[in-house]
Amino acid sequence: MPIFIFDSNIITELPPKDARITFIHSQLARLHTELKQFNSSLAIFHGDPLSVWKDLIQTGPITSVFYNRDYEPYGLERDENITRLFSENGVSSQTFKDQVIFEKDEVVKKDGLPY
Repeated sequence: MPIFIFDSNIITELPPKDARITFIHSQLARLHTELKQFNSSLAIFHGDPLSVWKDLIQTGPITSVFYNRDYEPYGLERDENITRLFSENGVSSQTFKDQVIFEKDEVVKKDGLPY
């Protein structure tokens, strides 16, 4: 089940007509329309992601979750807490590269440390 969570901890800090949110919303609407052609849909949530995931885990059998990594301090902490929640509830999770060209461990010096 494809989902997207508008993180209220982030978007409440943004201006009311933030162009990024408008863009994301329009792309999610387009994606939802495309998924309907395959008898699927996109579930969109708004709130604290940890709370949203707790509710989702309670309402249905979730065995695996796949999501893109965040690189900001808040996102790293949030995702660590969510990954812990998954582990505590027997949900496997796998993350993928997001908006970066290289991960910090993909371009390293001879000593294995990032530049």
